[in-house]
Amino acid sequence: MYGIYTSPSDVFRPPYDSKVEALFDGYHPAKQIVSELPAASKDLFTEDFLNKIRKPDGVLKNKLRPMDNTCNWRPNVPVEIFYSRGDKDVDFSHATYCADQLTRNGAAHRLTDLGNCDHNASVRQAVPQIIRFFDKSAKTD
Repeated sequence: MYGIYTSPSDVFRPPYDSKVEALFDGYHPAKQIVSELPAASKDLFTEDFLNKIRKPDGVLKNKLRPMDNTCNWRPNVPVEIFYSRGDKDVDFSHATYCADQLTRNGAAHRLTDLGNCDHNASVRQAVPQIIRFFDKSAKTD
């Protein structure tokens, strides 16, 4: 649909490259699909493809951009965006792109770098800060 690959082996590691398209034919239930695919994306996708998704450019970037409007609005409350430069699952450029969208819409926001940690560790660091923020806001209402 997006022209991301010409052959499944461009994206999927063996043996999944020979069966993944058939699994998503609309006739296989989610339970079966999950049972036949690995739990970790690094085991399903080629490293080259994962790198392209982490930092898309060219045609792929142009095809993904219209779908990336999560932050293209103006919330009426301040927004804090947490990110980690050590996150291998979500590149920090997504956070700066979101901040740019919020800025263009005149929204108050703050970017918080959680340091050089992986995705799960960044979540564990961000959640207590988010809870403190909401607790503080609830006391001032």
